[in-house]
Amino acid sequence: MKHDITDAVLNSLNAFLTGYGLAKARKRQSRDGGAASIDFGQGAFLEVLDATLLSGVKTAQECELRGKEDLLAVAPYFPPATADRLCSAHINYADTAGNLHLRLNGNILCVKNCPRPAGLLRRVTPGRCWNPQGMKVLFLLLTEPAALQWTYRKIAGKSG
Repeated sequence: MKHDITDAVLNSLNAFLTGYGLAKARKRQSRDGGAASIDFGQGAFLEVLDATLLSGVKTAQECELRGKEDLLAVAPYFPPATADRLCSAHINYADTAGNLHLRLNGNILCVKNCPRPAGLLRRVTPGRCWNPQGMKVLFLLLTEPAALQWTYRKIAGKSG
């Protein structure tokens, strides 16, 4: 069975729900194999929108187009700024870190500021400007004002 983002978010969501003595949610797949939905019981279910590759603005726009009350945006992690944007727009969301905002049957469940999962931490690599050759070019450009008008070949020759 394929393990996708919906399953990972569902595991995180169920950990939260059972921690508060609430019934577990279940994943429902449409008959045609299309969109999945999460069934929270008592007639409450939300269609899943995979927002993994969408920015916060695009996620909000997509939810507005589809009808935000019936959607659950899921992603590996929603940064605090994105989570705040979705929350203020009354958009349901959940991520694998445990952040969530759900409006179900007149109730609001909200968990914010869970840390980014270790597997999703970004490694920042310095740009080419900060290696030794890049520093030589930068130094040349800062000390020789006319160098801004030179060709790449001339800059490369003068910077060593």
